[in-house]
Parts: sequence; C-alpha cells; structure tokens
Amino acid sequence: MAAIAEIILTSVKTRVEEGANEDLLKEYILTAMDRIKLRAGEDVFPGSLASIAVDVATALYRNKYYECIKTEDANSISTTFVDDLLAQYSVEFEAYKEKKGNEKVVRFL
Repeated sequence: MAAIAEIILTSVKTRVEEGANEDLLKEYILTAMDRIKLRAGEDVFPGSLASIAVDVATALYRNKYYECIKTEDANSISTTFVDDLLAQYSVEFEAYKEKKGNEKVVRFL
C-alpha cells in the first residue's frame, strides 16, 4: 500500500469502531482512491484530495451498516441509499480541476 494510502488508513481507523477489519478498510480506501482519480482526471492519486478519500472510505465501510441511507420508511420497510458518494464533493473537484488547469497554462509576456 502506498504511503498516502497508509495515511488515509490511519485516519479511517480513527473514525470507525475498534477492531474493524483492516483488509476491508484497505479495499474501501483503494476503491475511494480509484474513484477520486477518475473524477479528478488523474492517473496518480492527488494527495490534496486525501481527506475526501477518508470520508468516502469511511462512508463505504459504514454503508455496510446502513449509514448511507438517504430515506427510510418503517411502515413499508423501504430503504433508499445514497447513489454517488462523491457527488457531495463536486465543488471540491471543480476547484481542483480549475487549479490544475490554471497550473498548465503557459503565459507569454
């Protein structure tokens, strides 16, 4: 596991209950990192988006225990889950892409 993934793992472990399955957490972290790379348009995980990976990996772990429930109706036992865990970070992704785009601009005087 890469150094940034280890840092993310340490943060996720502080958010979930003690004794959580570390292999499962690592899988969720890799999934979160892969999805973030795709959303950010990067081949290498950008360290500046690590906090989003922590949030998403934690949500994926807790999703197993129904934290990501969007709506629930006890009368008919109906449950709807959040579809896109990254959607709530769209502003951050747009800011990242804009900053990234500005860094690649060559300006002539």
